[in-house]
Amino acid sequence: MICDIHSHTKDFSADSAMSYNDLIEFLKINSDKCVCTTEHLDYDYSLHVPFDELVVDLDDYSFKFNKFKDKYIESFKGIYPVLFGVEFGYLNHLGDFYRFVSQLINFDCIISSVHCIDNCDPYWDNKIF
Repeated sequence: MICDIHSHTKDFSADSAMSYNDLIEFLKINSDKCVCTTEHLDYDYSLHVPFDELVVDLDDYSFKFNKFKDKYIESFKGIYPVLFGVEFGYLNHLGDFYRFVSQLINFDCIISSVHCIDNCDPYWDNKIF
């Protein structure tokens, strides 16, 4: 079994072209795969993209994920469940905030990514290379 724990959807992450329906179709064909959606929560990120593009609305995300999960279960009895996760964008001063969010919401998986180095985003800003 392969489990992808770093999957975004275009519903919540600006860097994805995949919809929940696309994900269901993928899982129908690849029933031996496990997927965890991990939408971006890059709090205080405001460098080269609009601030809100990397901050998922957790209530909306949770609601739509549960609808997606119900549709997945109804339309296809996959071997593995779909999982609910989040990707925290690491910034040193956000540890307590992310700890609070992780205690508030029951995520199946939390990943942490470094998107900013010395106030630059290596993906959007090539000045650090």
